[in-house]
Amino acid sequence: MLQHVPDRDAILSYVSEFIRVLKVGGIAVFQIPSERNLRVRLNPRRIAYVAMRGIGFSPAWLMRKFNLSPIQMNSISPAEVTRAVEEAGGRILRAERYDAGGSGSVGYLYFAARA
Repeated sequence: MLQHVPDRDAILSYVSEFIRVLKVGGIAVFQIPSERNLRVRLNPRRIAYVAMRGIGFSPAWLMRKFNLSPIQMNSISPAEVTRAVEEAGGRILRAERYDAGGSGSVGYLYFAARA
């Protein structure tokens, strides 16, 4: 669920950590969206949540009354993912295009190892 981590730098930090803790000969497998379609970016429920939080409504009240959630969706390009893996001392063994079944995003399933 890396795409739901609110900060892109934190996502890349997690990817680096996967490589750091990986045993020699091990493989890290993870999926990250690389693009979000317009439907995902302009989700009216997300926009409503952000607007109502901005004027002071509590997250619990928004969830209880309107079933609005703070979950957001981030995407990271394959080049950025590859850079994070390589800077952590790893390498991408394979990256397979991954359509998350109608979620409105396309990404990659990455297979990475320590270099």
